[in-house]
Amino acid sequence: MKDKRTIIPDADETESKSSQPKFVKTEVSGSVTGGTIITAGRDVTYVETSTPSDELKAVFVAFYNELETRCEIDEAARKEVQTQVKELEATLQSKEPDLGTIQRARKFLMEKGGWLAAAAGTIFSNPSVVKVVETATKRLLGG
Repeated sequence: MKDKRTIIPDADETESKSSQPKFVKTEVSGSVTGGTIITAGRDVTYVETSTPSDELKAVFVAFYNELETRCEIDEAARKEVQTQVKELEATLQSKEPDLGTIQRARKFLMEKGGWLAAAAGTIFSNPSVVKVVETATKRLLGG
């Protein structure tokens, strides 16, 4: 497992020259076991996972929970987002994920902007999702 931590100072901190950071950004890659912390908007959820499949499911559960609590999205748009994300979830869990479906879902979420783009970042940076996409890419390229 690789662990890379970056301290991101708050704007007030840089002005006051305080030695205590207010934010820490952590990136973890590789095989990770144990619980998973999932962020969706302002909510942070800890989910006990034991397999990459459990972790993948947990990421989508967190996304769907966030989607249901957002009042600024109308019902038609909510259904459109659900359809795209369900297709993404299905292909990521299939034996041979379709890279076209993955790319379309990512583009769709990123173009929506705001919290949906942030949620897409959370989904696509998850180690289980990264692994599925890497495997599908290698298979496509014959590697």
